[in-house]
Amino acid sequence: MTLANRLSLPAMVGRQPHWLAQLPEARNAFFYDDWQRGQFAVNGVPKSWPTADDSFARAGAAYQELASGLLVSKPAGAPRWPDYSNTPAGLLMEGSVTNQCENYNANPTDLTGVTKGGDAAATLTVVDDAAEIAAAGLGDICTSGLVYKLDNSAGSGTATAIIACDAVTTTDEYTASAYVRCGAGSGDISFIFQSDGIDFSNSGYERVSFSDTPSATTRDMGIRAFAGAVVYFILNQFEKGSIATSPIVVTGGSSTRNADALTRDVSMFDLSGGIWVFFEGRLNAAAGAFDRIFQAGANNIRSSLEYDAATSSFAARQFSGGVSAGEVLSASPLGYSGKMAARFGSGADMLALVVDGASAGTDTTSAYSPATSVSIAGNLSGGDKPASLALARLWVTPASAYTIADAEAKTA
Repeated sequence: MTLANRLSLPAMVGRQPHWLAQLPEARNAFFYDDWQRGQFAVNGVPKSWPTADDSFARAGAAYQELASGLLVSKPAGAPRWPDYSNTPAGLLMEGSVTNQCENYNANPTDLTGVTKGGDAAATLTVVDDAAEIAAAGLGDICTSGLVYKLDNSAGSGTATAIIACDAVTTTDEYTASAYVRCGAGSGDISFIFQSDGIDFSNSGYERVSFSDTPSATTRDMGIRAFAGAVVYFILNQFEKGSIATSPIVVTGGSSTRNADALTRDVSMFDLSGGIWVFFEGRLNAAAGAFDRIFQAGANNIRSSLEYDAATSSFAARQFSGGVSAGEVLSASPLGYSGKMAARFGSGADMLALVVDGASAGTDTTSAYSPATSVSIAGNLSGGDKPASLALARLWVTPASAYTIADAEAKTA
């Protein structure tokens, strides 16, 4: 390219920023959001995020782990999204979750809610471990530097720190987690009086988690030190679901983190011809059914990309008048990380689902109603939220912009 051509390039691309000039997905989209790279556009025009059409909400503070490992608090209404210099995972959207532990898990001063079991020679105390807390990036939440220490260095058997928890169900999966380190030996994290848990022997604080379905409604959380071991722990959490979500501070009783909510006004777009929705990221579904990644329209007249727990499948679905108007399913495990696309529209073979480069098929009988609002990580009423959704990219285009073969290539 000659110097003259290089100088004329901005005029050739309408003075778009370099990334937009090189990215047809963004130029051709109704809206395009890339939280990994900090690139956002509406109708092919670059925007900052959130745009004037976005509405993000969360009642109460929540914690975010930066790519550097530092755990920081975000105030109510503040999205947990990335520092682009640290190659982050993306915008974090979590459903409402309760930490059922009944101790003081961030800044303990005594053993309220925690008792020792097992080897009589072991001791359970609260000690100052501020240097290790700071090194692990936990100082913003564990401000006192005090932690629990289970010292079984003189023991010949296993010692257990038993953490009291609210009653649980025996039909749902739960996850026990904590930041732990070993001064000597090794330990594990588990449910009390149940199966063995997950072993650990790390010398610096790391978050370790264990998931299972409780065998009794009075099941508490346990952190064990094997014979000769010394275990330190903090920020213990016991929650319903198959993963450990972001830390929730408890102060002598269970506490609930409120859900993240994100909606967008799309009334300015002509969606009557149908849409493609492209998603890249990580999904961990909650215990309930029909966790939404994306929903256009209200529940009874909607187009949605969701996870169906009953069939262990991703689903592209359309509803009209509260009645199913078509669906396409793709079998998938509960935890997912990858790329997918769903096409919504009226007519034969318009409803389609593509997951990780492979078409799951089409529905020949689907009916479609264009929406004026969309919701991400839940429905417009605030329900059907995933336990955790990390959004790398999400964009919506006219249905005519791509074929199914195109969508397979873009999600491969």
